[in-house]
Amino acid sequence: MDNIDKRNRLDEQPFSYRLTKNDIVFIEYYGKQVKTLKGKDGEKFLKKMNAAENEKPPN
Repeated sequence: MDNIDKRNRLDEQPFSYRLTKNDIVFIEYYGKQVKTLKGKDGEKFLKKMNAAENEKPPN
């Protein structure tokens, strides 16, 4: 995992996500929707996001 984000591009936090009341997850990159997750894929994504302790591991 040491090779992840060597140029610190994720410091800008280009990714975000929105959850609808129907449990549909919209993943956005710089404010533009790039992926939609429904059902088990959405649940799996949310579980991983909720389990993450830090947004980015320390250097």
